[in-house]
Amino acid sequence: RVAVGEEQGRAVMVGLTNVGDEKAAESRELHGVDRDQLWSLSWSRDGKYLLGVGADGGLDPRTKPILWDVTSNRSITPGWLTSMLTASFSSGSDELGTVSRSGQISIWETKTLRVEGPLQPRLASEEESGRWLAAISPDGKWIAALNEKNKNVELFERTNLRVRIRDLQGHNGQIKSLEFSPDSNWLLTASADKTARIWPLERAGPSKVLGGGH
Repeated sequence: RVAVGEEQGRAVMVGLTNVGDEKAAESRELHGVDRDQLWSLSWSRDGKYLLGVGADGGLDPRTKPILWDVTSNRSITPGWLTSMLTASFSSGSDELGTVSRSGQISIWETKTLRVEGPLQPRLASEEESGRWLAAISPDGKWIAALNEKNKNVELFERTNLRVRIRDLQGHNGQIKSLEFSPDSNWLLTASADKTARIWPLERAGPSKVLGGGH
């Protein structure tokens, strides 16, 4: 299945065998969305949950995570998760990463999504303003976070979220998304400067620039 975020905050699931065929496509709209925009979507490793980040263009422009149970098509977002700024699942483990409104990165077990707190994350970073999205590499070694204040990607090793090992610099606009390669050796970023960049992770080095717009 493929999950697609559409206008007016709609999230729709489509079967892979029917992608591109509007007549044959079996799609399901996920309910419980009260956001005008969906910035990102990520699947839990077992495919049972879908996690989105939405923003309301009205009186409350802040982003917040939205969690769906795929079987019921319903939002089941726990209260503690709605207090976060953003959240995304790891594709390689039963974990998710969150960024709080104070800029703290936290790593949680997926099973905590069924709990209403108070909870303790597996790992947590120091707070820092400007952070708004974090991702976990499939092998669990790397944590990458976007910082909209300085247009950088902050890179951490899982063993120490208190100290970042380096900043990935090069984009001239706000970075909109980031994604690790399946082997966890590379990080892909896409920016409002209409470029995407591929960054090596095991060594410090220049990124490969992909032009043509985002």
